Amino acid sequence: MGQPELDPNVQEMRLKLRARLGVESIDIGSSMGTAFKVRAAVDRGRAVALLVDRAYPEDRVFVPFFGRPTPFLRSPALLARFCGCPILPANSPPILAAAIISARTRSAWRTVSPMSAVGVKI
Repeated sequence: MGQPELDPNVQEMRLKLRARLGVESIDIGSSMGTAFKVRAAVDRGRAVALLVDRAYPEDRVFVPFFGRPTPFLRSPALLARFCGCPILPANSPPILAAAIISARTRSAWRTVSPMSAVGVKI
């Protein structure tokens, strides 16, 4: 899930790359149509990945995080509840994100250590 790129050439390049990796894109919208697209993907057994580090004023809620009120998006929790599935937090360097998402959508969930993937012993 994501917002379309402002530059149509960048958007086209991103969609082509994702298609090559077997990753489908769902553009974020303000209607329930987006939620139904996400639910359909989950019903087909797909994993849905989205960035949650943005706190848009119209969608944020403050929650205690390490003892401080911190803004988080409401929509991931609402989508998870609507779809009847858990939220699985993940962190990955940008260069590995497409490969990890692609691997997760094609097979069972597995843990991938980004550091070991680039040759760093943990």
